[in-house]
Amino acid sequence: MQIYDLYKIKSFPYEQRNKNVLYKTDEFKTRIINLVPGGEIPECEMTSYVIFYVIKGEAIVSVNSEKSVIDAGKCLKSRTN
Repeated sequence: MQIYDLYKIKSFPYEQRNKNVLYKTDEFKTRIINLVPGGEIPECEMTSYVIFYVIKGEAIVSVNSEKSVIDAGKCLKSRTN
């Protein structure tokens, strides 16, 4: 068993997202991405579930043309295909 304290893990910007991987298998990957205010993650297509969890601040998330705002302590789960 591993327990992660998301408030203490060093995070890197999206461009260095491979440094932020906490767990990875062929079916699933967990990572932390640090976005600056107004920052964006490029549009992507995934064939799996996606979970966004906001630690601090808020994020505008768009999935299949549907937009939602999530703020600290909330998460969004979506099937992207």
